[in-house]
Amino acid sequence: MVVENIGADFKFTMSGLEKGLQVAYITTPTAQLLCCQHDEEIEAVLTRTDLSSFDQIPVQERGVIIGLVKRLACPSGAQGQARRHMVPLGESILVSSDASLLEFIQNDSLDRLVIRGTKIDGLVTRSDFLKLPVTLLAFALVTHVETLMLNMLRATGVTEEVWSGYLKSERRKEIRDRYKKLTDKRADPDLLELTYFSDKQKILEHMAEKEMYAPGLPDKESIKQLSEIKELRNTVAHTGGRVESADIIQELIGRLQLTRNWIERWQTNNAPSPEN
Repeated sequence: MVVENIGADFKFTMSGLEKGLQVAYITTPTAQLLCCQHDEEIEAVLTRTDLSSFDQIPVQERGVIIGLVKRLACPSGAQGQARRHMVPLGESILVSSDASLLEFIQNDSLDRLVIRGTKIDGLVTRSDFLKLPVTLLAFALVTHVETLMLNMLRATGVTEEVWSGYLKSERRKEIRDRYKKLTDKRADPDLLELTYFSDKQKILEHMAEKEMYAPGLPDKESIKQLSEIKELRNTVAHTGGRVESADIIQELIGRLQLTRNWIERWQTNNAPSPEN
C-alpha cells in the first residue's frame, strides 16, 4: 500500500511538473534574436561577426521570420541568397511555446523556432538546455528514478540484513548514525530511505547478480544505465549554465533522454512478492 501510494503521488507530481515546465521558459524571445535578411548573400551571413557564435540564424523578410539557416548544414563555399539555404517554416523547425520540456527532449531536432498562437515567439536551441528550468527538470527526473528504485526494493521485501550486507561497513555505520539522530528527534525513518542513489544502485546490482527477485527488478542493462542517470545530476549541478561546450550539451541532452525513457519503462513495473 505504501509503495502504491508513493508511486501514485510521484506520478501526480511529475504530471504537474510536465505541465509547468514548458519550452517557453527556455526560449530566447524574438526581440533578442539576431537575424539575417532573406536576400543577404549566405557567405556574408556566415562570416558576420555578430552571428559568429550562433549555429541557428533566423531569416527575415520585411521584418517577418520566414525560416532558419543552420550553419552546420550549409555546404563549404555556399553561395547565393540566404533564403536558398534556409529551412523554411514547417513542422521540422517549429515547436509550440506551451509544449512540455519533458516531451520536447525526445525530439531529434532541438533547434527550433517557437510559436505562440499564430506568431513566432522566439528561438530555442541546444545551448538553452543549460538554463535553470532544465536543471530543475533534471533534478526531478533523477529523484523520480531514485523513488522508483526505492519502491522496487521495498516491494521485494528484501530484509535490512540482506541489503545492508551489500554496502561497505562505513556506509552502514553512516546510515545507522543518521537513523539514530532522526529517531532521537522522534522521527520514524525507513532505513532504505536513508540510503544514497549509489547505495540503491549497488543493492540492485547485487540482487541482479544473484538473480534475487529478478522478475520484479530492472535487468542488468537498465541497472548499468543508472550510472549515466546519476551523472546527469552531477552535470547539471556543476555546469551552472556557464558551459558552452557542444559535447557537454549533447551529453546532457542524451542523459535527459535516457532518464526519461528509464522512467517510462519502469514506472509501471510491479515487483512480485518476495521468494521464500
